[in-house]
Amino acid sequence: MASRALAHLLLSGVLTLCAVGPLDAQLAVDRAVPRTTRDSTDATHGSFWVELLHAPASSSTDVAWAYKLGADIPLVRLPHDLALRLELGHEMVATPANALGFDPRGAVWTEQLTLAGFGDDRWQWMGGLFLRCRHDIDVGTVRDSVAVRGSQRVVVVSGTQLQVQHRPIVRAGLRVDVGSSAEWLTGTGDRRTPASRRTPRWQDARGVWSVSARVSQRGPRGTSVYAQGWQATVMFREPSTAWRTNYRLEAGVQLPGARRRTDLLVATERQFDDMMLPVPRASRALFLGARFGARAGR
Repeated sequence: MASRALAHLLLSGVLTLCAVGPLDAQLAVDRAVPRTTRDSTDATHGSFWVELLHAPASSSTDVAWAYKLGADIPLVRLPHDLALRLELGHEMVATPANALGFDPRGAVWTEQLTLAGFGDDRWQWMGGLFLRCRHDIDVGTVRDSVAVRGSQRVVVVSGTQLQVQHRPIVRAGLRVDVGSSAEWLTGTGDRRTPASRRTPRWQDARGVWSVSARVSQRGPRGTSVYAQGWQATVMFREPSTAWRTNYRLEAGVQLPGARRRTDLLVATERQFDDMMLPVPRASRALFLGARFGARAGR
């Protein structure tokens, strides 16, 4: 009873300190980073990762480059196989609109405090509080070929998240990971001007439901090939309970390493609002890139 009361007290304190506002899973920097049940309840090891992506841009306002940094930091191990963890992420996107072909346009910051545990031998749950925000890098300038009122592209969301994951299914070198999450948005902000009244604004977003799956096949010398997908559907209260969907599909080769992993990948990503302009717009991109991850601990 005492241990359960301690876990409840910690979670209540987190809710009080961190529930300042939310942003859709689209702004979750780690949306393409595979997670395992072992990662989430191991309170002695953390993980760090870097992702570099390049996409051929068709215009000066399209994403040409993106880089992401992330860390999963164990804080404390609790009774009943519970673990409290801190997840941090940063993402920067750039367009080709300068002589170098690399013009930084926006940055995303995410932070999440997560309590993880096991429901039974097959399923793991994770509950947490998150804050995500997207800010201009080119504040004070308007270089986009659209008529706008104000140039800020600042979006902020915060809320609570509940995730469930199935333990990996492994058969003869084939591994399958699946999971799902629901987010309740309790604080949102969007300083942009929509193109029309029919365009949903992030300040009217109320919830997100997402699913993810990854299939990998072990190959020679410790390598593996994989395919994975992620999809998130956002519910807006206006106009007329609108729904919008983002998705990402990825395939690649994972190279071996004792305490690190390297993914060479190709990915396609669709966003109903890429946040690159002062007015919302949908976009699709095809990326080539690499993801580097490392595991550190005591």
